Amino acid sequence: MNSGQNEAFSRILIDRALDASGWNLLDPKQIQFELHTSNGRADYLLKDKLGRVLCVLEAKREDLDPYDAKEQARGYAENLKAPFIILSNGREHWFWNYERADQRDAYRIERLPSVEDLERLRFKNLQPPRPLQSEIVRPDYLHHLKHDLLLRRYQIKAMEEVAQRYDTEGQRKFLLEMATGTGKTLLCAALIRQFLTTRNAERVLFIVDRIELAKQTMEDFAVVLPEFNPVIFKTARRTGQLLGSSVVVATIQSLMVDRRYREEFTPFYLI
Repeated sequence: MNSGQNEAFSRILIDRALDASGWNLLDPKQIQFELHTSNGRADYLLKDKLGRVLCVLEAKREDLDPYDAKEQARGYAENLKAPFIILSNGREHWFWNYERADQRDAYRIERLPSVEDLERLRFKNLQPPRPLQSEIVRPDYLHHLKHDLLLRRYQIKAMEEVAQRYDTEGQRKFLLEMATGTGKTLLCAALIRQFLTTRNAERVLFIVDRIELAKQTMEDFAVVLPEFNPVIFKTARRTGQLLGSSVVVATIQSLMVDRRYREEFTPFYLI
């Protein structure tokens, strides 16, 4: 396959991915193709419901790494005042909310966002999350939910350490190792509450290795996170409660069936 055919095939895959996310490829008010700018050619422009450019989508051949076009796409986006960037070769997609100071880099996504996804994210940019450290955590942090629910000193220290590294160092991966009986689930629930309350997370997926643990976890989450409607994935998926929940408890096995996690827990899954 020559380079021209390769790029054309990549465009077919991207078109299919856009169609699957609800974009009307035949509506110029939604999508504009190959706009020539002062610093190059933008492949796709994705627009909001008023026709304003929301996102620049830079397409690359299937055999190329789309991430390499990040700075090129940024030039187009800045020129067009588009807040978002997508880099794609049809099989691999990267998303970059480059205007947000805390999102210094593009990240992999499993599916392309819909117009509703992008509009929701733009609104969130106008009301950015507040620092985790702004949520003051004391022993009585959960007292209003249950009068005898108190956090221990080492739990508070763990939360403070996570918040400090998240806010000031941009760290996004943490490993907390605790002995049996030291309140791991309660700590996780408090951390989840901290992230959701400060809007640093919109939805949390809590994974366990067996259904018995999922049920035990739900007992704690129902007390600590009631307003976020915690559910068990397997049950909520069947009853339709999944869409209304910001906290989902799932077993690894249930997520792996038909690779459901790819469709139901992407960064652009609407809640």
